[in-house]
This record gives sequence, C-alpha cells and structure tokens, in this order.
Amino acid sequence: MTWRDEQALRTRERILDSVVSLLAEAHPAALSIPEVSRHSGVSIATIYRHFGTKEQLLDATAMRGRRRQTRPFVLIPTLEI
Repeated sequence: MTWRDEQALRTRERILDSVVSLLAEAHPAALSIPEVSRHSGVSIATIYRHFGTKEQLLDATAMRGRRRQTRPFVLIPTLEI
C-alpha cells in the first residue's frame, strides 16, 4: 500500500468516525455533508470524492458498523494445571 493509499484510508475512516459521532446526536435525515465536513476537518469535495452521495456515505457507515459487529473472534485455550 502506498503512502497515498494509506492517507486516503485514514481520511475515509475520519469521515466515517465523524458520521457515527454526528448520528449519535441526530437522525440521519438531519445529517448534512457540510456538517460532516466541519466535524471531520476535510473539505466537502473530499467527502464527495470518497463517497459520491450522502446516501452512499450513510451506506458505508452502516456497512462498517456491520463489519465491526460481525468480526470473528478467536478463543484462546487455557492451560489446565
């Protein structure tokens, strides 16, 4: 992964973190791209470059939430003494 790819991934995650934080305070219909821009510290154009539309941004946020909830976990066996 190049530096540019890593930077894009960090920016994308920062945007999604902001959406999650803002949604904790308001209904999705009340969420605005300019508000996400201010909260995340990235430009409106950057948000649209990463997600295209508000609907795609909300879909990506929901998908990330589902991925985090369904991550497999590993049981670590304990040694009986």
